[in-house]
Amino acid sequence: MAMYYLPGNDNQGVRIEFNPNYISVDEVIKRISFLTSRNDFRLSRLDIAFDLVNEHDLRQFVFDLPRVKRNGFKSSSGHLETMYFGASTSSKRLRVYDKKAERMSAGYSETQLANSWWRIEVQLRHAAACDWKHTVPTMLPVFTRMSDLPELYRLISIGMMSDADMSFLSKQKLRTWRSKICSAQTDLKDVLLSTFNDNVHQLDVQINTILDNFELESV
Repeated sequence: MAMYYLPGNDNQGVRIEFNPNYISVDEVIKRISFLTSRNDFRLSRLDIAFDLVNEHDLRQFVFDLPRVKRNGFKSSSGHLETMYFGASTSSKRLRVYDKKAERMSAGYSETQLANSWWRIEVQLRHAAACDWKHTVPTMLPVFTRMSDLPELYRLISIGMMSDADMSFLSKQKLRTWRSKICSAQTDLKDVLLSTFNDNVHQLDVQINTILDNFELESV
């Protein structure tokens, strides 16, 4: 849990972030309850994350969320590290990234971490955050192993996942590519949906505990 005092008029404003993996919601409420007298809190963003630890190296996959802008980032060695679906200002955004690489850049050694650790994170704001139970399932992409695709569509996938300029492809060719991706998809999306459904009650309790204890200006 971290508190950040934001710049502004007379340096007013505090930003609070917490991760329920490391601190309970009840403990968060206890620690910041002294601020509730102002009653002007605003829940600005809600993240729902899935971690794949020692299960899948997503560099061997192509993943796609149709009709959503994508933006990828690679490491100095050319490996995919982060893929964004959706604009940074959007109310709905998906981030898929190499959590192990992120931890190593923060100073952790490879021996302290899992062999493979990828995070799939749905970032929600405003009305999408209020309707998170219905929004999260619609934001999960299709996952397909590169090796399961015909050569042509494997090449297109490599270009798409490396964030290369693929504007030379016709809309028809992209539609056909997406059809191939969907027809060869693995069950990973189904596993994520099942995991979400198994945990939705606990998430609901955590989120509602926050909403019930503070008079939030908006979500």
